Amino acid sequence: MAVKKIVNAVNIEHDDSRMYNVIPLRRMLVAPRIIAPVLVGREVSLGAVEQALVEDKLVFCTTQREGEDSDGNPQTGQLYRIGTVCQILQSFRLPDGNIRLLVEGLYRAKVRRFVTGKKFIRAYVEKFELIQNVKPKELEAYLRNLKSLFKEFITLNNSLPEEMIQSLESLSDPIEVFYFVLTYFNIDVHYKHYLFKMTHLNGCLKRLLEVMNEEIEVSKLEQRIEGKVKRTLNKMQREYYLQEQLKIIHKELGLTDEDDSNLIKLKGRIDSKNLSKQALDRV
Repeated sequence: MAVKKIVNAVNIEHDDSRMYNVIPLRRMLVAPRIIAPVLVGREVSLGAVEQALVEDKLVFCTTQREGEDSDGNPQTGQLYRIGTVCQILQSFRLPDGNIRLLVEGLYRAKVRRFVTGKKFIRAYVEKFELIQNVKPKELEAYLRNLKSLFKEFITLNNSLPEEMIQSLESLSDPIEVFYFVLTYFNIDVHYKHYLFKMTHLNGCLKRLLEVMNEEIEVSKLEQRIEGKVKRTLNKMQREYYLQEQLKIIHKELGLTDEDDSNLIKLKGRIDSKNLSKQALDRV
């Protein structure tokens, strides 16, 4: 999933008392201050998008709960109540009827009440911002560790471009750093949501660092195991290649298995005699 960092926050007046059309997300999370592509194809999502496009292009994106990734339209009880109010920046109708969106996460929000309509789901939401309860020196240590681990993750993971390191280095706001790393780091989406819904920044950063350390150690172990397996396979392949070459040589010389056996016995007898180098050369 390609995701782009937000460059400038969109200045929109938010009304917490109004309803937003809901886009249920499968196997992904859209965080605030992030621009992300979203593909919608289910009836409930298409209806929400089509209505939002003729209004203010604002939607509420939330992830489906674990084990609820079916292709059918989800019920409100299958959706997390913490999500992100997003603005639709671009939309493109595909030949198969699906719609490809580019959305920008504006702010984190909590559902006060879901309202199920005939075509799609709507929700009353309220802002649910992270509380910055970290001392300056402690926060600086958290951010340094996050950036260091993320760099190490990039070097271990070929699926992400190294340019992302520069994007992360350009960020100074701790909440923006948290959302950036959370978006790109390769962990289960439901654990991402577990971190995403936390109230205090201190807890978010601490738990994210813990899981990053664990995942990086697992990645290193996987690479070491893969390296050992490759070396073993290469050795087996070389031995097989040499054996096949030997068979071809024997065939060209007209040697039989009995000849091979006699040669081996003769070599053993010669080795047991402890002959001088001159004698061995003559043999």
